[in-house]
Amino acid sequence: MLELVGVSVPGKLDEVTLRVGAGQLVAVAGVEGNGQSALEDVLSGLATDPSGAVRIADKEVDISSPRSLRDAGVGIVPSDRYTRGLVKSLGIDTNLAVDSYTTAPLARRWGRLSRNAVRDRAERIIAALSVKASSPRTLAGTLSGGHAQRVVLGRVLDGAPDVLVVAQPTRGLDVG
Repeated sequence: MLELVGVSVPGKLDEVTLRVGAGQLVAVAGVEGNGQSALEDVLSGLATDPSGAVRIADKEVDISSPRSLRDAGVGIVPSDRYTRGLVKSLGIDTNLAVDSYTTAPLARRWGRLSRNAVRDRAERIIAALSVKASSPRTLAGTLSGGHAQRVVLGRVLDGAPDVLVVAQPTRGLDVG
């Protein structure tokens, strides 16, 4: 499902090759600064000057484009939910729509959003993940770290990605 071949980022990663099959779970661990963040950047399309190849389901993907990776079926839960996962000044509902605003049921004609569809999706995800918020319009920046992480995770999982990349999955979450 996911293959990296000779992936490099100058000064951060050198010729990384990795193959992950369907149903497999792979963990990358190490001391902070040993390349995990650069790998996250490559798989989210945010790496500076990457080289090498990334294939999703045997199709090569443009690793310099977050949208190309998302369209290829990669879902990413970033290591820092507040700088890469959420827009703190927007509501939960809008944050849940940021990567699906161009497709039905959220998108309508002429690039307009269906506010009802956005609200309905937000209510469904909030309920499913027990996000504590007074309404779907609650600003994401007012959520605790764990509830903010749930919003990001809910958005990504609701997109039904073929490949799920989760960086620092338990950061800010309590045991419950």
